Parts: sequence; structure tokens; C-alpha cells
Amino acid sequence: METTQIIDAYISYVLEHNAKPSSVYLFAKHLNISESEFYNHFSSFEGIEKGIWLSFFEATLLRLNADESYQDFGAREKLLAFYYTWIEELLKKRSYVSVVLKEFGSTLISAKQLSEFKEAFLKYAEDIVNTGKETNEIAEAGWFTSKYADGIWFQLVFVLNFWLNDSSNKFEKTDAAIEKAVNLSFEFMGSNLLKSAFDFGKFLLQKK
Repeated sequence: METTQIIDAYISYVLEHNAKPSSVYLFAKHLNISESEFYNHFSSFEGIEKGIWLSFFEATLLRLNADESYQDFGAREKLLAFYYTWIEELLKKRSYVSVVLKEFGSTLISAKQLSEFKEAFLKYAEDIVNTGKETNEIAEAGWFTSKYADGIWFQLVFVLNFWLNDSSNKFEKTDAAIEKAVNLSFEFMGSNLLKSAFDFGKFLLQKK
């Protein structure tokens, strides 16, 4: 059995039972394969889930990079395009995403199944920051600049959580939230606000 077939079967199982399989043994039996064959592909269900989230990210980048106009976008436009395209990819599996993330609620940021996706996304976010510095959309702020990618990751988790709880028609509120969140973050990163606050803090300490 192919890896993609196991992933598809896992998603179908979760949707049909509204829960994860209780054991690898039972899931393998459900697929009519041996446990050892399952372990040839994944070490656990968590491994499948990590792979699924990474596949959402990879599918998003594949679509973006296939669009010639995307390459000419500035940092803000690229991040907006990423979010809109990523949400479209998630929409294809919204029921699955809702089931596997329902247990986390406000602690979504700590979901282990997002770890491989997070690692890949942080590299993408760093590219966004570098693009922003080249286009003067993002101001250099010393040590704080190195933390911008982490801030964008927290923004992404906010977008994901907002979308999961959005009941508006065609998820229009999510689209609006994405635009407002990205615009606010670029105003913040482009203003040297953090650097100014840091410099002022050092000035006050030196005066004591």
C-alpha cells in the first residue's frame, strides 16, 4: 500500500468515526494490511497527522509558485496570497481539520501535529521578512527582526483558529480577518516601533 493511500484512509476513518483510530492494530486491520506494513510508512498516527499538515503547506506553495505574478509580489502581498491559498487548501479537508483540532481550542499553538508544518512555515516566513526588508516594507530592528518570523507563525495560528470558528457565508469574516491581521503586522514591522521602545528602555536604565 502506498503512503498516500494510508493518509487518505486515515482521513476517511477520522471523518467516518469522528475520532482517531484507537490503535495501529485495529487501523491496519481496517486497511487489510499488517502492522509491520503500516510501520514501514509511519511510526505512529501522529506521524500521519504531521505529514497531512505538511502536505497542506506544500500544496499551497506549489500553487503559489505556479503563478508567475506571485513572484513579483511584495512581502505583504505574498503573505496575503499565502493565507488565502492555504485556507482554500484547508477547505478541501475542513471536516477532518475540525475533528483533529477540536481538542486543542485555545492551546492550538502547542499541537504536536503542526510541528513539521511549523518548521517549514518558519523558513517561508523568514523569506517573507527578507523580502520585506528588500522592499522597505519591513524596517530593520536589530534583534527584534529575528523574531518577526515567529510573530508571523503566531499570526497564522490565529488565522487557523479564526477560520475554524467562522460560520459566516463563504468564510467572508476569515478573509477580512486575514487582511486586517496582515496589514496590522506590516504596519508594526515597518514602523521601528519595537526598536524605539527597546532603545527608550535602555535609555531609562542608563539614567538610573
